[in-house]
Amino acid sequence: MDVSKGQNGIQLLLTAEQEAQQIVKDARNGQRGGGYGVGRILCLNGSRLSEKTYRDSSDNVKGLDKETEAKIQHLKTKADIISYDVVDMLLKNVTSVKS
Repeated sequence: MDVSKGQNGIQLLLTAEQEAQQIVKDARNGQRGGGYGVGRILCLNGSRLSEKTYRDSSDNVKGLDKETEAKIQHLKTKADIISYDVVDMLLKNVTSVKS
């Protein structure tokens, strides 16, 4: 699970970088003379946005991890409770003789 979290984070950063590059490109095309200043501002804002998006995503992943872990623990507890009943039922059916 840790590997997929890392890959998701990297993918988010790559996507944010591509979006920022597109914004800068569009800004430079629209502002020939002062394009560098506008592009730089947009790039910095895009970096801040992608950083915030990554943090928000990371927080969401952490929350989902906790929720998933709680559900897994609940299922393990339920499985422990019914496993004895299932084994008993199987043993009774396997050892009983039908005529």
